[in-house]
Amino acid sequence: MATILALAPELIHRMADYLRIRDVKLMRLTCRQLGEYLESKMLHTVVLNMNKRSEPHNNTTEMLHSLASSSVSGAVSRSARHLIIGSLSPAHDPNFWGPISEDVNAPRGASKKEDKSGQHEEMKQALVNVIISLSNIHTIAWRTEYEDTEWAQTVVASALVSMPHLYRLDVMLAYCRVPLPLQDMRNLREITLSEGNTPSNNIPNRQTFVNLATLIAQSPPGHITRIQASHGYYDTVRADPKPNLHELLGQFSDDIPPLRLRHLGIANAFVKFDERTIPHLKHLTSLDLSNILKPREHAKRYRGRYRMAPQPIDPAVYRSQRAVGSTVDEIWGQLSQLGVWLEEITLSDVVPAFLEYLACYSGLKSLSLRVRGFDTPEESNALALPFFERSLPQHTGSLKRLIIEAPYEGLWCFGDHNIDIISACARLQHLRVSLMTQSTKGVAIHTIKSIEDSVDALLGITPRMPQLNTLRLHIANLEVDRQTFCGTGALVYYSSATKRIIEHIHGFSVSVRTHTSMPVLYVGPKTFEPGRVSITGGSDAYREGEWKWMYRIAPPEAGLEVPLPQAGKDVQN
Repeated sequence: MATILALAPELIHRMADYLRIRDVKLMRLTCRQLGEYLESKMLHTVVLNMNKRSEPHNNTTEMLHSLASSSVSGAVSRSARHLIIGSLSPAHDPNFWGPISEDVNAPRGASKKEDKSGQHEEMKQALVNVIISLSNIHTIAWRTEYEDTEWAQTVVASALVSMPHLYRLDVMLAYCRVPLPLQDMRNLREITLSEGNTPSNNIPNRQTFVNLATLIAQSPPGHITRIQASHGYYDTVRADPKPNLHELLGQFSDDIPPLRLRHLGIANAFVKFDERTIPHLKHLTSLDLSNILKPREHAKRYRGRYRMAPQPIDPAVYRSQRAVGSTVDEIWGQLSQLGVWLEEITLSDVVPAFLEYLACYSGLKSLSLRVRGFDTPEESNALALPFFERSLPQHTGSLKRLIIEAPYEGLWCFGDHNIDIISACARLQHLRVSLMTQSTKGVAIHTIKSIEDSVDALLGITPRMPQLNTLRLHIANLEVDRQTFCGTGALVYYSSATKRIIEHIHGFSVSVRTHTSMPVLYVGPKTFEPGRVSITGGSDAYREGEWKWMYRIAPPEAGLEVPLPQAGKDVQN
């Protein structure tokens, strides 16, 4: 009799894709052969996360030695392809959200308790051995933490250079104490750097971006394909125009061939497309312009919830920013002139030139709009209607991912005016829209009059989108909160609206006769999975019309993120 071991390893891997992590672990324990087949599936991701909450509560140095031991490191070294690095300090408490330090001038990462332990050198060597053992790592995601010590970050930064197969690096630089030697990491093809909410003049981070510019200039054409650079907080009133795209590409000379970037993401930086930057962007298929800086002659001012007269900006400051920065309208106009037609777009500033750009072609696969920057509902709605009437219809046949997140209620939210065009996106796999509690003003019909009606209408159009896997519901704020600086009212409203939606979903059901499948539903912190329930209460085989779809809260997946003590065993991302 044929057994599962008679199947090809590829089929066994495919079968394991449909199992939960804990079930795959049990499957590996049935026999040695299955354990070897599924080794790469269970050990492809390693998580290094040293903190007070690590389980079990053992000595951190001993855990590092255990992970680097030959009995464990052999399997991990063979199978691990992805490395996730969290806290590098056992003193870090991930559940503590209070003041980080009593002394604001104390150096970050300095831990008096660790200084007294005298175990730095032993931990340092153990950490080096662990990272060296991960010789086949392809991608790294590293989130620096406040309690990280400088020596620990130096160990990791130095080890990155020695990884021969590393091609993707994603680093959150918020608490980075040392510059990353990116100029020596010649195999990198995809780089993501984010400073979070820290000031953009942080010295180690500034040097890291300089090193990134050096790496870019040294790379052969076509080698680096993805750059995502998110800078920290920047005061647009100051004279220094950094950071900017020109600085990132500033080390190129005329004799160096340009990049062939496929993805470019810039945040909190000035962006200008001119003779210095355009040669590197002609092959773009994906662009992320979330929160780019724009040259302004006047800065907005508020007193409480009231808008005051704009504050003039020094003309010299404006000229320096204009030299390296364009308006959003200018950027989309230049892309149209260049004939660069993107497949993936992420944007936070919707302008008329962007709507014209979308209306000029078809083939967009991913669109993420987090609409902001409007001072009045009239300004917002004036662009929402042409977007749904002229721009989005050009891409209904190709879109697979659509996110339209509106901060306030209005025509950007889901309603009568856009239900037909959204349901026409038959190839959608992921959808996120904003909901509002009142009917849409300014349209002819009002079949959607409440937030519950919006949920029913969204789930009612899912048969027209048979490939839809996930549906995320975002709650738009009330229009009266647009100029409010205190967020208490908005939080109360969000909590109330989320509760109403969750209660409504608990009672939702629909016949399988009309809905052959249903997407996973995300509402606030809750995840709802669809399930078929027998109307008659029996367990007979499926017969049309006797079953209905209902939603239930999905149980948390066990083993998705394993702390350091388990890193040498079965680790799954």
